[in-house]
Amino acid sequence: MPYHGSDAALTLGADPYVQPERQQRVFGADLVAVAVIPVQVAVANNGNEPLPIEPDHFRLQWHDQQM
Repeated sequence: MPYHGSDAALTLGADPYVQPERQQRVFGADLVAVAVIPVQVAVANNGNEPLPIEPDHFRLQWHDQQM
């Protein structure tokens, strides 16, 4: 993952698919042309306790502006 970080037992990674040729290969379409940027997110719990993850625990932040 090109963007990643860890805090205690939690590791997060993000891989935005910003290249149109990569989007074409993976999704069969140029999603940038319709203002969509897919992001693959990876979460690793390296601890011994369960870690509940919900979609609303994530937010997109772009150039110091929350989306």
